[in-house]
Amino acid sequence: MNLASLQNFLKSAVQESSEPKDKPFQFSCQSVGFCSRICNRYGFLREHLFQLPFCGNLNLHDCKNGFIIDGFPRTIPQAESFEKLGIEVKVVNFEVNNDLIIARLSNRRVCKNCKQNYNVKFMPPKVEGVCDKCGGELFTREDDKLESITHRLEVYRKETEPLIDFYRNLNKMTDIDSARDSQEVLVDFKKLFPAK
Repeated sequence: MNLASLQNFLKSAVQESSEPKDKPFQFSCQSVGFCSRICNRYGFLREHLFQLPFCGNLNLHDCKNGFIIDGFPRTIPQAESFEKLGIEVKVVNFEVNNDLIIARLSNRRVCKNCKQNYNVKFMPPKVEGVCDKCGGELFTREDDKLESITHRLEVYRKETEPLIDFYRNLNKMTDIDSARDSQEVLVDFKKLFPAK
C-alpha cells in the first residue's frame, strides 16, 4: 500500500520550482481541482485555491491495491471536494490528548544530515545531540517548538477536528487509541487494512 503525503508532495514541488519561495504556487491538473494547502518557504501550510495533480495520481497503476493519504483533507470543503471523486475511503482518527502531542513533538529531534527522527523522552539517541545512524547533529525543527505546536493545535481544533463528525456521519471513521506504544497502534491499524 502506497503512502501519498500531501505535505511531502507540496514541499517537493516548492523546492523544485524556480519561483520565489514565499509566494503561492499554481499547480494544474486536467482532472481534479479543489482547495488545499501549500507550503511557504518555512514549511508551514497555508490555504490556497489551486488545482492539484496529487489527487490525479491516486488513480495511477501503483495505487491500484490501495493507498494511504497523509495530510489531506484538512478542512470540510476539502473533504467535500474529495468525496466528489467517488474514491472509496476508510478514515482513521488517531486519538491522542494534547499533553501527549506536545510531549511527543516538543521533544522530537531530527538529524541535519540523514533526517533520522528521535525523541529525547521516548526514543533518545545513544549520545545526546548526535545521530546514532550517521553521527550528524540533531536539531529541533521550527514547527516542533512550543509556540508553533500550540498554534498548530488551535488550527487543528478550528479547521480539522470537524472532519471527525463529517466522516463519522458517513460511517467511514474508525478511532484508534494512539497514546500507546507505536507498535501497538500499528497492529490495530493493519487490522483495518489487511494485505491484498
